[in-house]
Amino acid sequence: MNWRATLVLVLVAVALLALVLFVEAPGGEPRIMNVTPYPTTLPAIVTVDSLDVQRISLTRSADDATVVVARDEDGAWQVVEPVSGPADATAMGALLGAVSNLTPTRRFEAGVLEAQAVGLDPAVVVVEMALADGGSERVLLGDDNPQGSACYAQVDGDDAVYLINRGLMMQATDMFDAPPLEPTATPASTETPAG
Repeated sequence: MNWRATLVLVLVAVALLALVLFVEAPGGEPRIMNVTPYPTTLPAIVTVDSLDVQRISLTRSADDATVVVARDEDGAWQVVEPVSGPADATAMGALLGAVSNLTPTRRFEAGVLEAQAVGLDPAVVVVEMALADGGSERVLLGDDNPQGSACYAQVDGDDAVYLINRGLMMQATDMFDAPPLEPTATPASTETPAG
């Protein structure tokens, strides 16, 4: 073996030993390093049984556009505003799935973020749900975060600001673009006889 390679290995071993001794405090107790812990799962900020939701109102502050969908006496969803008619079950399932168990990815304590700076004063979109027991839930949706991976949100009764998945905002945007009416069947084409 080459004496230079041996010297390099000895120096690496000494450096590793020094690192271990530097990190370990006297008495064998490891030092606590200044490390950001892995994020923990936050509790849901809205938890409602989707069957308890009787009415959903979406309002966009930029142009005061409103979409309202409500259950009829048979429990079927009906679009009430801006047009009327039976609601698309798939669109309503997606909306209810997005809003009924709204779990944030991050929480900012009150005062950390200025509501106006993140699109919450006024809110970009307000989602209001009327529940079967007479209660209600109100969610304010704001701007996207700088990465565009989530949007800012607040709920009534909580001054904290949250980052949530963009799914609810995307559902609302789709409904403003085209109210969630049940698709109409396309008539089958028939051949016209030549003649």
